[in-house]
Amino acid sequence: MSIQIHIEGVDAEHIRQQVQTLLATATAPKEIASFPLPAGIGAELQGGIYAGPYVEDGQVHHLIVAHENLGRQEWEVAGQHAKEYEGGGFYDWRLPTKNEGMACLAAVAGLFEKSYYWTSTPYGSGDAWAVHFEYGDVDDWRRDLEFRVRPVRRFIP
Repeated sequence: MSIQIHIEGVDAEHIRQQVQTLLATATAPKEIASFPLPAGIGAELQGGIYAGPYVEDGQVHHLIVAHENLGRQEWEVAGQHAKEYEGGGFYDWRLPTKNEGMACLAAVAGLFEKSYYWTSTPYGSGDAWAVHFEYGDVDDWRRDLEFRVRPVRRFIP
């Protein structure tokens, strides 16, 4: 089976990988019928900006990025401030996981300043992962460093 999807401004390879993951983890073909996008990538949606579909544990989620950065902060403070963010009247904002940060890099990198952004994913006991939105690096850094913070939220249709 071959499916071709073209959405202007979207990294087709990223979407292809997400769909392949969904197909590979589905238990029966009827479970993978289709997942229509609720909005165009980069469009206003549910209090933020739609960053696209995201597959986790075989289930499609839709990722929303906050309209604003919350400045530069150490990792623990960044996580707390992301949770306290109330953009668009929603209260379920948080730091993105490492994989969600990479999905944002692939789909909506232009929304981010060319800098490192914290993810919620720890690395060992004293480091955490951060995504660089200019060079595409995903590296582990000491948690006491200050990187940018951009909350995300997601929903399952």
